[in-house]
Amino acid sequence: MTVWDASGTWEGIPEAIERAVYDGLTEDDQKRIEAATPAGFPHQAAAIAWGFESGAFDALEHARNAYDVCKREGNPTTAAAMWALWIADVTARKAAVVASTTVASTTVTAGQAKPETTPAGAY
Repeated sequence: MTVWDASGTWEGIPEAIERAVYDGLTEDDQKRIEAATPAGFPHQAAAIAWGFESGAFDALEHARNAYDVCKREGNPTTAAAMWALWIADVTARKAAVVASTTVASTTVTAGQAKPETTPAGAY
């Protein structure tokens, strides 16, 4: 796809790119595309940013560290192999985040047990 910059100043280009990518799609289609797992990344920074933006990490530095560990321990021999390792790692972390968002606990109020949910890590 090519989006031409007729002005030569980038004026209106972000909007033109958005129109080229999303025009004709429903809001649900747009959200589905945005949430889709990529097949690969143009460079390491993009992979790390995707991992962070997907919600698998609390901080960008954590994503960077995890990427480095994944690369060191996985020892991939190609970019595609690294993508597969990183996507699997981030997917597993996202699943763990979802699983740990609430932890069942029990409190006693006026002699009666009352189940409640407590955010993970709020002990």
